[in-house]
Amino acid sequence: MVLASLFAALGHALSFAFGMTWEVLWALILGFALSGTVQALVSKDEMRRLLPDDSPRTLTVATGLGAASSSCSYASVALARSLFRKGANFTAAMAFEIASTNLVIELGIIMWLLLGWQFVLGEFIGAPLMIVLLAVSFRLFLKDQLVEEARREAEKGRLGSMEGHAEMDMAVPRGGSIWRRLVSPGGFTATANYFVMDWAAVARDVFGGLLIAGALAAWVPNSFWRSLFFES
Repeated sequence: MVLASLFAALGHALSFAFGMTWEVLWALILGFALSGTVQALVSKDEMRRLLPDDSPRTLTVATGLGAASSSCSYASVALARSLFRKGANFTAAMAFEIASTNLVIELGIIMWLLLGWQFVLGEFIGAPLMIVLLAVSFRLFLKDQLVEEARREAEKGRLGSMEGHAEMDMAVPRGGSIWRRLVSPGGFTATANYFVMDWAAVARDVFGGLLIAGALAAWVPNSFWRSLFFES
C-alpha cells in the first residue's frame, strides 16, 4: 500500500514535469538554434573587435551579442573572461555576460508560456537596466588598477567547467553572403556543434529544474502557493 502510494505520487510528479517539458521544449530548441546560428556566423575574434570600449554603442552591441549567444551562467562567465583576455573592454565583457544569462530569448518564451507576459516584460526591462547601472557604476567607481588586476587574474588560466566551450571557435570564415555561409557544409556543422554544446551546458539545470517543478506542482497544495503570493 505504501509502495503503491509512493509510485502514484512519483507518477503524478513526473506527469507534471513531462507536461511542462513538452510545453517548453520547442522554445528551447528554437532559442538554441538561433544562438547556434549567431555563434556560427560571428567568431569570438569578431566579438572582441566589436567590444573595444564602454561607449553606449559598444554596450548595446555587447547586449545584443550576449542575448543572441545565450548560455548557462558557467559558459557565459567563461566566454566573457575569454573575450576580456583577448582584448575586449572589461565593462563591455560584463555587459555581454549579463545579457547572456538575463536577456535570453528562449527563457522569455518559456516565461510567457508558463508565467505570463508580465514576467517577460520584467526580464526585457530589468536586464538592460542592470547593464545601464553596471556601466554607470563602473564609470564612476572602477579604477584602471582594478581592471589590470582582473586581467592578471584572468590570464592565470584557471579552468572552469565550461572553459572548453568558451575557447572553442567554429565560426564560418567571412566571405560571401550570410545565407551562403550559413547553408554551407561548414555553416551546418558549426551551427549543429554550437547547438549541441549549448544543450550540454544547460541540460542538467533545465531538466533538473523541470523535475523539481513537477514535484512541487504535484506535492505542494495550491493553498500554499496562494498564501505565499498573497492571493485570496
